Amino acid sequence: MLKRIALAGATGLWVPEASVDHWIEPARQSVAYLRRFYVGMGYLAARRAIVNGRIANERARRRLRHRVVWKQALYVAGRATGHTAWWLDSLRKGSMLQGRLLAHQDAQAERDAASPGAR
Repeated sequence: MLKRIALAGATGLWVPEASVDHWIEPARQSVAYLRRFYVGMGYLAARRAIVNGRIANERARRRLRHRVVWKQALYVAGRATGHTAWWLDSLRKGSMLQGRLLAHQDAQAERDAASPGAR
């Protein structure tokens, strides 16, 4: 936000002693939100890689599926045992992997649609 203000030509004054209250709305304080956020991050990263020529073949997509399942299992185990750092890390990594997988599946569907006789 500050960068946009500066780019618009505005100026400001830094006050180190000033306090700031950060407010996170309740809708963004859920596991479902975190999962959607990280799936989106993984999807975007993979789509950027795909544009640059890094396309996952069927074998790589299968590996991604296995990794997603494994991270989901670690997430469930972490939640069941109360290991917050463990389940949170598994949720983040597993969701990003899920996003990557979705992006590669979408890219494959787009390739299939563009060349119907290829498969």
